[in-house]
Amino acid sequence: MKRAKRNIPGGKREERRTERRNSIIAIAGDLFRTDGYHGVSMSAVVSRMGGSKETLWRHFRSKEELFSAYIESAMQEFRDELSVNLTSATRLEAGLLKFATSFLDKVAHADSLALYQLIIGECGRSPEVGKIFYANVQLKTERALTEFLEGKIEGGKHKAQEAADLFLTLCTGNYFMKALLGITKPTAAGIQSEAARYVRNFICCYPPAR
Repeated sequence: MKRAKRNIPGGKREERRTERRNSIIAIAGDLFRTDGYHGVSMSAVVSRMGGSKETLWRHFRSKEELFSAYIESAMQEFRDELSVNLTSATRLEAGLLKFATSFLDKVAHADSLALYQLIIGECGRSPEVGKIFYANVQLKTERALTEFLEGKIEGGKHKAQEAADLFLTLCTGNYFMKALLGITKPTAAGIQSEAARYVRNFICCYPPAR
């Protein structure tokens, strides 16, 4: 006898598909952090998730696409919080201070540092890793900051992008590098002090619009 097909409503079907996709991303993320991008195969993901290759390929057509989804998932909350801080601020200094404080607090977290270390360690032999990270994290963060600065600094749109680049450079400077290398452990007081210093230096180069 043929087994009757289950009639699953479209909404439930989509919900299950999303849950399955998120589960695959979480499993793949664990593997990427442990074995690196180069050391993970699609077969290893299938073995860990306990499904079939067909299931995995229905959601992700390549390891590169799966890694991109992992980066996107890992950094989504981080980018959302930065964007909220920027759009809700009414003054240049206040927005930048919130941005820098949140940025340092997030990237100094153990999970974020592990992700950065993974990216740096894999870029040499797998250039696509750097490209994926840049497109999903660096570029999107830079765009959000650029849009905020367009109406806040002298020169507006003409200087906003270069100003955003400078501020992100400050945020990923010596304090962040020491945390990344395990030389120092960031503290709340240290983050606040560094963020305030970045804002002061930035304002010297790009004063608020009058």
